[in-house]
Formats: sequence, C-alpha cells, structure tokens
Amino acid sequence: MTELTDEHIIKVAARAGALAFRDYQLKIKKSNYEKKCRNIKLILENYHYLEKHVNVDLPELNAKDQETVAVIPKWELSVYAMLGFKARSKLMIEYINLVLKAYKEDCSYSTDEAVKRRYLVIKSLYLNNPTINRERCAELFHVNHRTIDRDVTASLQDLSVLLFGADAINDMSMMS
Repeated sequence: MTELTDEHIIKVAARAGALAFRDYQLKIKKSNYEKKCRNIKLILENYHYLEKHVNVDLPELNAKDQETVAVIPKWELSVYAMLGFKARSKLMIEYINLVLKAYKEDCSYSTDEAVKRRYLVIKSLYLNNPTINRERCAELFHVNHRTIDRDVTASLQDLSVLLFGADAINDMSMMS
C-alpha cells in the first residue's frame, strides 16, 4: 500500500511541477509580448511609417467589385482586417502625438537644461523629417554622444510612463 501511495504522490507532484512550469513559461511569454508592445523606442523608430500608414488611402471599389465582395463573408476579407489595422494605427498615432505634445511642454518648462534638451533630441533623432544620427545630434547640441544616449534613455523612460502609465513603471521596476 505504501508503494502505491508513494507512486501516487510522485505522479501528483510531477503533474503539479509541470503545470507550474507551464504557467511560468506563459507568464514569461506574456511579459515579453507586453514589453514588445510597450517598446517606445520601436514606436519612435517607426513613427513616420505609422503616420504614412494612417494617411495611405485604401482603393475604392467599383460597382462590379462591390457585387463580387457582397457574396464573400466579411470575416474572409482581408480588406476588413486592413481597415481595423488602419483604425488602430490612427488612434495610436493621435495618442502618441498628444503624449509628445505634453512631453514637449514638460521639457520646455523645465529649468534643467538637460531636461529641456530631451524633447529636442527625441525630435531630432526620431520625429523630424529627415532625422539625424546621434553623432550629428551631439554636434547640434554641443554635447558628447554619451550625453545624447543618456538623454534618449531618460526620454524613453519618461515617454513610456506618459504612454503606458503604471504598466511602464512596473516594467521598469522589474528590470532594475
């Protein structure tokens, strides 16, 4: 009877361990996905593409095309998916622009020269058209390229909090 009980305990413990490991892996996967979604640097690096995506018009369908499309279920049409992508991108770029405006105001009202420079550095590196590289940015602001790197790091943290709120703060606390 003891062997059967020990065997049963081992099976239950192995199953519990496997489930705990699976839950841990899912948590890590979710965390990595959220970090990718909240990657402000990636958003800024693709800012111009997001703007273009929002401003590119979808083609118009003529009457014959509309008749053909009418018989296809909406869930099968990738055009509807594209409309959804475009709508989400439009909301996102509008939100990003509002956050950038607020960040610009915060930086411009600061009495600290480094903070005043932060928005201008982000604007020069990511938002202007054309953008400039870090070396040129350092020349423009008469600072070392390492100072530009520090400005970018600080700006990305500030913008992350402005864009994603408490989740960004939670991400930062996990990394430190």
